[in-house]
Amino acid sequence: MSLSKISFLAGFVAIVTCLHATSIVVLRSPHGTKIVVAADSEFSIDSAAPINGCKIVQIERNYWTAISGLASEPGTGFDSYKIALQASSRHRNNLDDLASEIRDETIAGLPSALKHRRKAIGKQAFWREYKDGFDAHEEALWGTENGVLRLIYIQFILHRGMFGKLQVSATVRKCPGDACEDPAAGFAAFLGHHKVIDKFKADNPDWPKHQKLETLARQFVQMEIDGEPDCHCSLPVNVLSMDKFGSAGWVGQRGLSCQLPQ
Repeated sequence: MSLSKISFLAGFVAIVTCLHATSIVVLRSPHGTKIVVAADSEFSIDSAAPINGCKIVQIERNYWTAISGLASEPGTGFDSYKIALQASSRHRNNLDDLASEIRDETIAGLPSALKHRRKAIGKQAFWREYKDGFDAHEEALWGTENGVLRLIYIQFILHRGMFGKLQVSATVRKCPGDACEDPAAGFAAFLGHHKVIDKFKADNPDWPKHQKLETLARQFVQMEIDGEPDCHCSLPVNVLSMDKFGSAGWVGQRGLSCQLPQ
């Protein structure tokens, strides 16, 4: 990881609080020939106007991440991008260990960050934004290992305990792995807002056959931006494609803050 990349990300996420204005689509093709990720560009900041930025981030030469939820909380020092960057520097060739460290560090720091946010915005606003038993935070990690294109999706679920205590548990899904035991099967993960996407998938059960993955991923995020007012998502839609050899590139015009693959 270059110093310039660390400085860029550290400076960027320092001003970011929330990624709930987010729609991210991660599609892994059958037989694992490629992974395509699409994301909107709007970051929400408390007490300020939203800003645009790239939500698809390369954290190591072989690995990328996309995050939805509470990206950083300066009051407690919680910073999900920093966690991912530091973990990737220690696990350059093991996505399982990288995901495990991110899971453990996030479970350790996220409850305090959520508690701080609840205090900042008030209990009623907090429980409108966050739901007991639902995702408070989501992360997708992907890259190549030993010639295999791998994807790990982590859901951090919020639990409302006794006397207002906030707890977080994690569900980890892997492809190849428990999320796609059949090597010929594809896999899809939808982070942030995906209400409109879910309806489209229900109405079109053969949706994976409709378009190329790059086109589908972009259209999914676009329909969420156009059809879900609660999303507060915005253009541009950034799309990254990675093949089974680990070669990654932006599909179409990349957003101004999207870095070129290293």
